[in-house]
Amino acid sequence: MSFFDDAPPPQQPQMQEPRREPWRGTAEDTLGIPVPFADVLARSEEVAVLVSGIVAFPAGFSLSIVLLSRLNPPPQPFAPFVHRYPGMPEVRGPFRFGLGFADGAKLFAERGPWPLMAQGQYTLRPQGGGGGGRSWRQGFFCQPLPPPGALQLVCEWPAYDIPESRLEVDAKVILDAADRARPIWPEDKGLPEPPDRPPPPGVISSSLSGSATAVARAPGEPQARPPTGP
Repeated sequence: MSFFDDAPPPQQPQMQEPRREPWRGTAEDTLGIPVPFADVLARSEEVAVLVSGIVAFPAGFSLSIVLLSRLNPPPQPFAPFVHRYPGMPEVRGPFRFGLGFADGAKLFAERGPWPLMAQGQYTLRPQGGGGGGRSWRQGFFCQPLPPPGALQLVCEWPAYDIPESRLEVDAKVILDAADRARPIWPEDKGLPEPPDRPPPPGVISSSLSGSATAVARAPGEPQARPPTGP
């Protein structure tokens, strides 16, 4: 008789039954609309910071921050978006990025590891990124859509002689693009939220029958984008 004959059988993992998710108005279920905006946010003798890849969705917008080295090979180490493990050399000072909204809210990010950043109803989630050599990129997704007015894109990197620098984007171009986004599976609009979890903050409310730009909000919070259209 083997010692292990009395061992209990291994537990079979319980597989969750596949199910359709309610339409949320993000990149997972919506055809986003690119915003025609790209610009140099800041530059010095050694590096430049670019903003590009803005795509609007009913629940928010995505963007990319690109860091470029003028020098080849680049200053070492030049990997601002890489998670730092013990023993890895540090980059030359933290790279900082933030968003400023017309209603006074601010979101801040420093080089990785990137946490979920939030203030009030706004969240800034890190997305895919990477690079090597002279170029590094980090994507972000901001929820919900910005309020009308100026959206500020702000960065600083003192180690590379980049002081606090900013660009302003008229949020109207993002909001107008979000109005043109459309669900990939329109029949998923109106599906109820799964009973085992509440809807994530800033996502499209599945009970709304108005425009795709209406967003769910907590009681007492202002609505970031009023419904339009039928």
